[in-house]
Amino acid sequence: MDAISDTWETLWRVLRQGGCYRAGNANVEWAETIAPHLDPVRSTSASFQCFRWGLGQLQ
Repeated sequence: MDAISDTWETLWRVLRQGGCYRAGNANVEWAETIAPHLDPVRSTSASFQCFRWGLGQLQ
């Protein structure tokens, strides 16, 4: 289990309270903006590493 739960929901709530993304869902925009900066191998998220491992098993 990750150390922080509900991370994207918390981020969404904080950004909306700050006046960002008043309508709609920003998940796609976030994914497209953040993804180029991620290094999946270096991720310390246990759930992400499990997801990554599962994708690797599909090959």
